[in-house]
Amino acid sequence: MESIFPEWIRACSPSGVSPVPFKPPSQLPIPGWFSEKEWKFLAKPELVNALYRCQRCGICRTAFLKEKGFERVCPIRENYSYLEPYSPRGKISVIRGVVEGRFDLEQYKDKILDIVTKCTLCGNCSDHCIANVPFYENFMVERNVNHTALFEAFRAELVSRGVRFEPYEEIEGKFKRYRNPYGENNKKRGKKRIEGKFLYFQGCTSSFRTTEIGKSARELLDIIGIEYSMLGTEEMCCGSILIRMGFVEEAIKVMKANAALLIEYGFKTIITPCAGCYKTLSLDFPRFTGIRLPVIHISQLVDEAIKKGRIKIDRLNLSTTYHDPCHLGRHGNVYEEPRSVLKAISNYVELLPSKNNSICCGAGGGVKAAYPELAEKIARSKVNKVLDMGVDVLVSACPFCKLNLKLASKGKVEVKDITEIVLNGLA
Repeated sequence: MESIFPEWIRACSPSGVSPVPFKPPSQLPIPGWFSEKEWKFLAKPELVNALYRCQRCGICRTAFLKEKGFERVCPIRENYSYLEPYSPRGKISVIRGVVEGRFDLEQYKDKILDIVTKCTLCGNCSDHCIANVPFYENFMVERNVNHTALFEAFRAELVSRGVRFEPYEEIEGKFKRYRNPYGENNKKRGKKRIEGKFLYFQGCTSSFRTTEIGKSARELLDIIGIEYSMLGTEEMCCGSILIRMGFVEEAIKVMKANAALLIEYGFKTIITPCAGCYKTLSLDFPRFTGIRLPVIHISQLVDEAIKKGRIKIDRLNLSTTYHDPCHLGRHGNVYEEPRSVLKAISNYVELLPSKNNSICCGAGGGVKAAYPELAEKIARSKVNKVLDMGVDVLVSACPFCKLNLKLASKGKVEVKDITEIVLNGLA
């Protein structure tokens, strides 16, 4: 593989890129040639800033963690012979090469697609990036590099220029026809029920693949005593997968359709068992529709119910550990509630690195759809760590994470969603 990329490796080497001096994002001007007319999705101050802020230090590849020592940051790079273009800083250099005209998009289309689609958009690189950390007193207070937003915007640019990626195209086609990325009949989502101002948004994966999570979440809502509504066949995908793959305009259409339903039924709060839906509905939805509703992940609701005595728990005689879903943890800042729940019902052991340092399961950002073997290989690395710990159950709070981790576990360790483990521990 190394012989395929000699020019890319040279272009991505330190001598090929000069970082700009540190300045707050508001002080970094957009180059005159970087116009919104030419770059519809990238020509935003915060993204141009991210593109030219990289100091090429390499912490987005491997970082030193207080509790673990040196630890990988990017789960993709190590699976591609540590080639520079597959690292976050390498991807930034590739994107710069395209927008500056050094890499012809038509000539290098296949290489560019191979590089930019092999990213789970987990955001671990952004959390470690020194351009985002107040390294010295008063050194900097603003976040300068948001890799996830930058890579998503570049994928959208490729789509807008007609640079299509077949695995993504297949999912977009299913979405247009069935209103979900799995190509499933929407009748499988269950019956519609309008009973109150809490909307239970089940999500596509819990409706069509990990249906046990949807069932467990609904049971818990009933036990807690929440009066909730379901859209049934009217529920559409939240749009997460479309945004991650670059189909932003299609995502906006579905978000606006979902917004119309929220307004029509007058929902005040959204509850979901899906980490991807949680991120999209709480962060992307307001950005694209202007509508902001409180979004609650089921783990937050369960944690509150346990603490207030609304559900009674018998401690389970087993040990658990927790995998932080990227959309719920790094992107949604929900770390403590799932752990609080697991500590209340089991012998909890922390899986390191954890929280904002946690390594992605490998399924996100379209990787599972386009490169299933790569996604499983990344998940297997995490499962092997769990096996070394000797715990009984690996728990997550994301249907997509459960799907990938369970596949990688090959039955060697039990993989459950947090809703399932809570139901097992009810008094």
